[in-house]
Amino acid sequence: VQRMTGYSPEECLVMPDFPLCLIHPDDRDEARWLLRDALRVPGESGEGYQFRMLRRDGGEFWALANWQPVQDETGKSLGVRASIRDITDLKRIEESMLLSLRQLKISETSARAYLESAEQERARLMALLSAMNLGILFITEDQRIVYHNPAFLRIWRLPEDCDLVGRSATHAFDQAESRPHRMEDFSAHLREALATPERSDSYEIVLDDGRILTQLHYPVRDKAGHFIGYLWIYEDVTQERQTAEQLLYLAERDSLTGLYNRHRFHDELNRAIAEASRHHATCALLFFDLDEFKAINDHFGHAAGDALLIRVASEAAGTVRRHESLFRLGGDEFAVIMPFADQNEAQALAERLVRAIAQIPFQFETHT
Repeated sequence: VQRMTGYSPEECLVMPDFPLCLIHPDDRDEARWLLRDALRVPGESGEGYQFRMLRRDGGEFWALANWQPVQDETGKSLGVRASIRDITDLKRIEESMLLSLRQLKISETSARAYLESAEQERARLMALLSAMNLGILFITEDQRIVYHNPAFLRIWRLPEDCDLVGRSATHAFDQAESRPHRMEDFSAHLREALATPERSDSYEIVLDDGRILTQLHYPVRDKAGHFIGYLWIYEDVTQERQTAEQLLYLAERDSLTGLYNRHRFHDELNRAIAEASRHHATCALLFFDLDEFKAINDHFGHAAGDALLIRVASEAAGTVRRHESLFRLGGDEFAVIMPFADQNEAQALAERLVRAIAQIPFQFETHT
């Protein structure tokens, strides 16, 4: 969210009329209608909706949205889960192609000018496609490859001198060094995509080498609107996903001990209380700190205090059970949330924690 708009998620959540306030005014009315339609009960999924969004710095970009309704176990609508992609580069390519067509129409008065302009435009387009980091694959109506750019070969780990023109799309993927982790699902997706040429969609592929690709599928039509083939676009989003996971980890974890932090504590506590209330059950919360911890910091320094906190966190983490969550709230304060636990279970865990921590043999500068 922040990379695309410049606003943090927290800032977005307090905006009036969010998310419509981030949509370009010219596209806002249609987006408002679609959002209302998506949120009705029962809601419907949607995909391929394109609109313009606004950035914090006053700029704008083209976005493509897919969404699905979210429901609880009873079928009650909880809202909408949406994914948004920045397709500004693709729009620029589309605008470049449209501009090229207009230029070709103007140059029809001269056959020589027409041919020269067409050749120049083709060269520019080929140069643009070759320079892109997105893998491009054009497939004819009879499912034969007519063009692929170098990025397609790099993404799928095909030899640089590999020429796939005239081959089938399935042949290209069969020759690739990188293979989808779930090959049967990917093959089924290819068959479905080739069998439904009029539909645009997106698909995520996890490869055996751990990389994650996204595939965008678009129909290609001629000037008269007749279907003539497919355009498939591939992007390696592995680094973006890893960055997102790392940011999520940093947002929810204590940097010293690696335990969940206070922010995650509030979320989990609310969730545990809500679950207990929903099932007419109980949950338990333990809070503890370390006696005389300040004396350790004062006498031996914060390095000793940090080392002790790490050791306590490790010992406590090995004591709580898998369904229980351990948190460092700050300083020497810790908490444990026990879903669906009663007072006896909480007391038993508290006693185990006290015994485990009390038995830690901790030494610093020859002092125990």
